Amino acid sequence: MLGAEVVSSPSATTATGRKVLDEDPDSPGSLGVSKAEAIELVRDDPSHRLALGCMSYYAAMRQTVIGRPVVEVDR
Repeated sequence: MLGAEVVSSPSATTATGRKVLDEDPDSPGSLGVSKAEAIELVRDDPSHRLALGCMSYYAAMRQTVIGRPVVEVDR
């Protein structure tokens, strides 16, 4: 989309991904590994940007539009 290159994680693109693949070449990866790779890319290249969307969806479950916590109630 918009000319982006999509690379699956873990990848040989980052030191983090290479370390994971060195330890287990068949690693399926994880959310933690992909976040670490994304942060590494953004940290090392000022032209990169990171938008946390799906990686922080759990935070939205506890918030409302006006910023008050949502209270879960069993009914």
